[in-house]
Amino acid sequence: MSPRDDSAALNADACVTALADHCEDTARSMTDCAVRADHMALQFLLTRRAAAWHRWAGELAALRSGAARGGSATPTSNPSAVDDDAGDAALLAACEQRESRALRLYRDALDEDLPRILRAVLLRHVEGLHDSRAQMRRLEAETTTDGGLTR
Repeated sequence: MSPRDDSAALNADACVTALADHCEDTARSMTDCAVRADHMALQFLLTRRAAAWHRWAGELAALRSGAARGGSATPTSNPSAVDDDAGDAALLAACEQRESRALRLYRDALDEDLPRILRAVLLRHVEGLHDSRAQMRRLEAETTTDGGLTR
């Protein structure tokens, strides 16, 4: 491997590690919000999103080189970062904010010189993020002024 190839591999590993860590944190956050949500549709959506985030973290972890395996030992953020008495609207907003941050991280990673297989995985994840955001917007449209969701 040339020095350029070594540098590209390290850069790809750094991107994958950061994204995998964020995916795990997001899975924890979505799970926490799903447990705390009152509205069944929101519980279902966030549970499905948590499963997707966990699956994506596993896919990314499998793509890491041996030197980069392991990721962070501890979560990098508070799972939901929402008050315990927050309503569904606040939980939904927190999850949307986390997915917006993830989308920025994915876009930044896609700007890097990455192996084709990694780029394909990231593009598939971004597509899933766009689908999720559309689902969240539809559910948010059902939000009432008191922070609950219409039933």
